[in-house]
Formats: sequence, C-alpha cells, structure tokens
Amino acid sequence: MTKHNYQSVRNSSLYKFSPFTSLTSEQRDVMKDILEDFLDSLESKRRGCSLIDGGAGTGKSLVAVKIIDMLLNAGEYLANWKHSKGVYGPEWRSLLSRFEKYMNDHGPLRIAYIAPQQSFNTDMRRAFGKMPWKGGQDLVHNTSSIVSRYSALDPFDIILVDETHRLKHRKGMGNEIGLFDESRRRLGLPDDATQLDVILARTKYSCLFYDSHQSVKNSDITRDELDRALRSIGRPLLRRSLHGPGA
Repeated sequence: MTKHNYQSVRNSSLYKFSPFTSLTSEQRDVMKDILEDFLDSLESKRRGCSLIDGGAGTGKSLVAVKIIDMLLNAGEYLANWKHSKGVYGPEWRSLLSRFEKYMNDHGPLRIAYIAPQQSFNTDMRRAFGKMPWKGGQDLVHNTSSIVSRYSALDPFDIILVDETHRLKHRKGMGNEIGLFDESRRRLGLPDDATQLDVILARTKYSCLFYDSHQSVKNSDITRDELDRALRSIGRPLLRRSLHGPGA
C-alpha cells in the first residue's frame, strides 16, 4: 500500500470510527466511567447524564462508537475475553457482566447516536452501515426521529450526542423549525426549548460529547442554555475531559 493510500485509509470515517481501532488509556478510562455511570442510572431507575469535554482530535467520536459496540456486543466481549490481551482488566469483565445481566432481565438496550451537523450525520450513518452491527444505520438519528421512534412512555436507554455544542435553539433552526415544533409539542416542552431539551426528554441517559473551545454559531445553543438543560436532570452530572490525540 502506498503512503498516500495508507493515509487515505487512516483518514476515512470507517477507519477513524471503527470499533476495532485501539483506544488510548485515557479514552478507555473515560469510557469506563461513562459505562459505570450509565449502568448505575439504569439499575437505580434514575435519569443520568455525562458531559465529555474534548477538543478536535481527542477521540470523542471514537469513544462514542466504542461505547455503542460494547453495549451491542457485551456477550461477545465476554465470550472472547481471553483475546483482549490484557487491554481491559478484570473490572471491565465485571462491568460487562452486569450489563449482560441487565439486558437478559430487561431486553436489548435502545441506543441512539446523534450528530447535529447534517454532513457529519450523513458520514456517520454511512460509517455505521459498514460496522459489524445489525441495523447499524438505524442507530443514527436526529432530534425529530428520536421523537417518532418510541413512545414518550418508552424512551431510549441511552442517546449519545456528538458535537453537542452544535445543537440548535429554536430561533436558529431555519426550515427545520416546523418539525422541531411538532416534536417539542408532542413532548410538552415550552416554546423556548432547544434540541438538547428534546434529547433529554427522550432518554433515560444522555452522553454528551462537547468541545468548549469551538466557536459557537448564532444558531447553536449557548453555554447558559446547555447548563439550564442539564440542571433539569436532577442528578449530579458526570464530567470528564479528553486531552490526548484521537485515532
């Protein structure tokens, strides 16, 4: 393979976001904290949320994809534990065993992934379609489709949001405002609700990947709107940061 072709592969969405791409120790630690908090939320039947702050290239999207892969394939990870080559310690095996038990008792987890920017959402839908998951593309949503997917009384178990800072408030939605208002009204949300409010209303647990250093467009939610929405959860927020390079 030529150097040019090798770099093209490394820069492709399928490579960068593949569940087979290795994580750094920092990324694994953050992922483990998220999974533990998520499981605690499920077992206690309380809403939960994690906010993961990281700049470009720190691996936010890769961590999100790896979380989804582990949740979809917890049983396979456990069955093939001897092949993990020590990357995941015994505490991981215990964590995944708890997830497997929860899913045996309650059924498969309802998972959604959201990328607010349409171009990135399209790229991720294409990448998810090539993942070794049944119906991978169906995991990629927007704030309208998560409202129509399940009833208000039967929400998602977890929604992972990439680039949370790109979620919009109502006045910045342009031609999307009609669909948004329909979704907002179905959920009983007020006129000043944002796309983040819709997401939080549709899930038991939200995992928000955020870049506090990204310049925010006028259409994007403000930090005040983000903080206000997170206060509505009524439970301490898990906050973690990613600093190192991504894949």
